[in-house]
This record gives sequence, structure tokens and C-alpha cells, in this order.
Amino acid sequence: MCGIAGIICLDKTRSIDENLMVSMSNSIKHRGPDGDGFLFSGNTDRSKIEFIKTSGDSKRFIHTIPSERQAFFAHRRLSIIDLSDIAFQPMSDDSEKIWIIFNGEIYNHAEIRTELEKDGYAFKTNHSDTEMIIYAYKKWGIECIHKFRGMFAICL
Repeated sequence: MCGIAGIICLDKTRSIDENLMVSMSNSIKHRGPDGDGFLFSGNTDRSKIEFIKTSGDSKRFIHTIPSERQAFFAHRRLSIIDLSDIAFQPMSDDSEKIWIIFNGEIYNHAEIRTELEKDGYAFKTNHSDTEMIIYAYKKWGIECIHKFRGMFAICL
């Protein structure tokens, strides 16, 4: 299964150390050898992003979003359901307002996806259970987890 890690910094005067970010991701590399992804919110120093881009030996996806608070999330990928690059995490909805890192598998994701497609939700992946979670959350809110059958950890 994949691995996820994160830091939320509530003190606006402190910054998140890029060495700690990389170290956290590297410590769970055995859970996701197929690549890693990072999501930064807040005022992110571009040099930190460049450091992270060049410090890994795997495929690396990095996203930044503006926010008043600093947060960092890492995802180590073990490709099982959707092997394409478009299914890498962190992943967002089409508006980039909802972001997700996800570990696990939703066994009934195809059925839920079909229901969401009937309601007009458009998917960019062919069959990613991660993307289905985003749109299930948009439709049903936190109650969407009651529809999921599987084993999972989700950070939205």
C-alpha cells in the first residue's frame, strides 16, 4: 500500500523545514516505490521546491497552493489500480480547491463512479479510486465514507 505523511504548521512565524519534508517521504519509500508527490500550502519558498525536485531518485510531482497557513503533505505511490501519471497524488478536483492524498483501496469505486458520472461529474482518469473519492466528497460531504467499501486512509 502507499504511504502518506504531513505537517500542519499553525504558527505563521515558522516555516516547515525542507529536509524534514524529504526525510518524512524517504522514510516511507518502501510503501510506495513508484514515485512520490508533494503538496505545499502557504507561502512556499521556491528554493525549497527546487531542493525537493532534485533530491529524489523517483518520479516526483509537486503542487503548491496559496493559503494563510502552512501545510505539507507527501504521498509515496504504489501503483495498483490506475498506473498512469494522471493518477499520481496529491490529486485535486477540476477547480483545484479540493486536494487529496489517499492510501488504500476502495473496492466498490467503479459503482460509485458510475453513480457520480450519472450526476454529471467528469473524471480525468480512467478508473482511479482516488479521483472518485474527491467527487464523492463534493457530492455527499464527509458522509461519503459510508458508501466506501475497502481499507483506506484519506487526507482531504
